[in-house]
Amino acid sequence: MPFFLDCLEGLYQIVSKSGYDIIWTMCNNNDLTDLERIIYNHKVDGVVLMRTYVEDHAIELLQKSQIPFITIGSTDYENVVQIDQDHADGCRELTSILLMKGLRKIALIGGSEEHVVSRTRYLGFQEAFLEMQIPLRSELVYQNQENPIMITNVVEKLLKQSVDCIICMDDSICESVLKTLSKAKIAVPEQVKVASFFNSSILENYSPSITSLDFDTKELGMVAGQTIIDMIRSKEVPQKQLLKYNLVLKESTK
Repeated sequence: MPFFLDCLEGLYQIVSKSGYDIIWTMCNNNDLTDLERIIYNHKVDGVVLMRTYVEDHAIELLQKSQIPFITIGSTDYENVVQIDQDHADGCRELTSILLMKGLRKIALIGGSEEHVVSRTRYLGFQEAFLEMQIPLRSELVYQNQENPIMITNVVEKLLKQSVDCIICMDDSICESVLKTLSKAKIAVPEQVKVASFFNSSILENYSPSITSLDFDTKELGMVAGQTIIDMIRSKEVPQKQLLKYNLVLKESTK
């Protein structure tokens, strides 16, 4: 996924200058075997978690280990240093603009609610409706859509309801939505508008161009890299840093 690659590039750029190497390991919230082995064999000086969960077993493990660590992404766990992007405000702003255009049947397709970022983006979406005192149609909200087949089925349901716009929580969901619409010969934005709460190289070559939130993920990795280096060297660091975003209005919501 472009997010992780870009973020890792920024992280490496910073830590390599300080004489550190990166050990990359894959783990999920239910299997921390590789992370446990790295920690207990004293292979690393610090850890960067690149995704956060609502109930995060990796954070719990690291808090017990006493090793310096940070999260890329927000968390409600106490005393955790966090580097994140302002997803809530970005999603609120993008949704508000679509509502101001007069769109009322706005659908939302999201990923796993176990991920903190999914919940944060949904809160921003909700806040836009609350601020403008417009009822949010819960029957048009589909979360936990984690593969292209599920997303295709949801899009087909939404088309039967004649939605005005489909907002996708991330770039990969948006790609699946666009492919489904193209296969069904549904014109964007003439028949249905599309927007994404996250932009990446995945969406660059689509026509029409896609309205989205643009986050500098390489910068995110660089800030995370400098923060974990400072922690390893016992320097004081901010508890939480929120990086800015750009809202890019393009042809898909005209």
